[in-house]
Amino acid sequence: MRKFLTCRDLVALGYVNNRVTLHRRIEAGQFPAPIRLGARNVAWLKEDIDAWEAARKQERDLALARAR
Repeated sequence: MRKFLTCRDLVALGYVNNRVTLHRRIEAGQFPAPIRLGARNVAWLKEDIDAWEAARKQERDLALARAR
């Protein structure tokens, strides 16, 4: 079963500080886009957030390896 994360979940998990920051990052292509679940309801697939986080870790590791 797929797990969905709400904006509140993302804030609680420390991915963003607030809704405004979240939307700015989405518009800048720095965070995965949400999935519309209804007319006024959006959420993010946990697997999309996990993949985004893994990619960020890989970018960090590559940058550290180049700096050495």
